[in-house]
Amino acid sequence: MHLYYGKIAGYLTKNRREKDKKIAQSTHENGYIKTRKTFWRNSKQLLKTLG
Repeated sequence: MHLYYGKIAGYLTKNRREKDKKIAQSTHENGYIKTRKTFWRNSKQLLKTLG
């Protein structure tokens, strides 16, 4: 019985780790896109001011 519980717990932690990895990846990508967008917007405004 104890071994069975261990298997379930191991499976759940493995799943959670995979999920965390995916979440971390997507937040990283979203953050990257967001900073690029703001950078682009800022450089556009800078060009307008310089021009």
